[in-house]
Amino acid sequence: MRSELLAASPRIVARAGQAVEVPPDTALLFVEEGVVVSAVSGPNRRFSLSFAAAGDIMLPPTTGVVVVALRPSLLRVVSPDVRCRLFDDPDAAPVRSAHARRSRARDAPANGDGNSDA
Repeated sequence: MRSELLAASPRIVARAGQAVEVPPDTALLFVEEGVVVSAVSGPNRRFSLSFAAAGDIMLPPTTGVVVVALRPSLLRVVSPDVRCRLFDDPDAAPVRSAHARRSRARDAPANGDGNSDA
């Protein structure tokens, strides 16, 4: 990791299968190593909401959602202040790229063909 902002951010190390304790003031999680999933638990099973692997970012979990490491993982906790400064940091290009991929996926048309017509 080349970004000094990310390198100075608190880290969370999680073993495979371990639930990740995310601080309440977290703006983003940056997955430096490993694979994590955000999930909710139902009465008889767990439902996966999203996956993130090395180089990806994810939003912090909301009430009822848990982040679980699928493999040994290292995450960086990005505060709201650091999040704002990351987008001006030339060494944080991987974070900006991950953010752009997430934004494009979120804003893509539901029909998946790139056209807004049904």
